[in-house]
Order: sequence, then structure tokens, then C-alpha cells
Amino acid sequence: MMARDYRRLDRDQLFLLPPDMRSWLPEDHFVWFLLDVVDELDVSAFEANRRRGGVGRRGFNPRMLLALLIYAYAHGQRSSRRVEDLCSTDVAFRVVCAQDPPDHSTIARFRQDNTTAVESLFVQVLELAGQAGLGRVGVVAVDGTRIAANASHAANRRRSWLAEQVAAVMAEAERADRAEDDLFGERSNPSRVDREWADPTTRPARVKAALARAEQAAEKAAAPDRARVAAAHDGVRQAEQQVAEAWAAAEQRYQAHQQQRADADAGLGPRPSGRRPQPRRYQVVCVNAS
Repeated sequence: MMARDYRRLDRDQLFLLPPDMRSWLPEDHFVWFLLDVVDELDVSAFEANRRRGGVGRRGFNPRMLLALLIYAYAHGQRSSRRVEDLCSTDVAFRVVCAQDPPDHSTIARFRQDNTTAVESLFVQVLELAGQAGLGRVGVVAVDGTRIAANASHAANRRRSWLAEQVAAVMAEAERADRAEDDLFGERSNPSRVDREWADPTTRPARVKAALARAEQAAEKAAAPDRARVAAAHDGVRQAEQQVAEAWAAAEQRYQAHQQQRADADAGLGPRPSGRRPQPRRYQVVCVNAS
């Protein structure tokens, strides 16, 4: 039995998100823990090379960028372009950046300019996350390895291991960004459509026009193939015509030879000379073989 109809799609349906971001995520979510920890960290190393005041657009808060990097890297996201996208589509990332998403160039540049400081503070956050039990339940992991938390004599050794893992993560993020820069260009994010395609009022017409152009291109690309097929059919028809003409000529020569023999037998002319033509049934075989 077939369904009578499809489920209705209504992407214009209006929804009312809670106006308070605190309602977007549960209170025990890692993001709230992370933001509170970052607020207590010493970020003076970031402030030293940042210019404040003067003209121009205001820069992003380094605490936000630090929290964004730590949250992304702790959850397996290395690409700055991917982090940029998540700041617009993922609720937790939207909370971290307070709905003011930085572009991938800003994210990558902050990491590159502050690698040592980011690594050091990242380790501190992971240690505290482990103590809070987040690592034990797999909420926070580095390279798939959960972070154990205890107060044993191996604490220093654990910190050294975390530092190694964080350094590896930072290097991996750098490689990912460099590879994407080489592939797409430093300012480009391939997951974002061009500005003229982003306007919902003109996008349907652009899509229709693009599909029409694609169909025309496909027709143009297929034209040589159709021409070759037509030429092949023409060749077959010409060959069939040549065979038919050769067949008719052979039959005509055979009949003329037979008539000349009959006239010679009746004393009405000389006997035919030369090789005797083959009957039509033999001539067809000869033409096909050629």
C-alpha cells in the first residue's frame, strides 16, 4: 500500500529560541565549565601583542578565541574553516563565540601568533576537565584518548603527556589549515556560497539559470558523439548502397554473358571471351568478404 502523500515541508515556520543563551545548553555542559575556567586564566600573553584603541574595527576577545580553539580541538575539530562553520550552525559553538563568529583567518592567525601560550593554557584546561570528571566520561578527549584524573604522584608526568598531546593537536591544526589554504586560498571557505548566491530572493532564479546552462553544456558536449554516430550510420548506408550497386552490376554482367553465349549457340554472334562471370549468389559473397 502506497502512502497518499509526502510529509509537509515548511521551512518558513517561525520558532522562538529562548532569549537567554543559558537556556540553550544544559547547565552541566562542558561549554559552561570551559568558559568559567578560561575567565580565570592568565591571558596577559595574548594582550601583550594586541593593539587596543584607535581607529578601525574592534578585535575579538582573546578569551573567546582561546575557548573556541580549546573546545574545537578537544572535540576533534582541527580545521579553522570547519570551526568557522560550526560557529554558525552548532549551538555550543554559537554560545562560545556569543553569536559573533570569527572567520577562519582570524582563528588560524590567533593560533599561529600565540602557539606557546595556547598550548600552556590548553593543558591547564584539560587538567581541570579531568579533575571535574569530564575526561573520564569521554566528553573531553585529545586524539581519542580520554583524560584520567587523580591526585597521584604521577601528576607531573601526566602534565608532560598532556603537553605532548596538545602540541601534536596544534601541529595537526596547522597542517590542516595550510593544506586548505593551498587548496582553496587563504580567504576562501568552500563551504560558504558566494555572496550573490546567498540572497534567498534571487537564489531560485540563479539555480534555474545554472541548471539550464549545465543542460546546454551537456548537450554541447554530447553533440560530437551524436555527430560520430550519425556519420557511422551514414557510412553503413553508403556501404549498403555500394554493395547493392556491385550486386546489380555483377548480375548485369552475368546476364549479358549468358545472353551472348545463347546468341553464339544460335549462330547470331561470336562466343564470349574471357573469364565467365559468377552468378549473383557467388558475387554477394565476394562483395561481403571485401
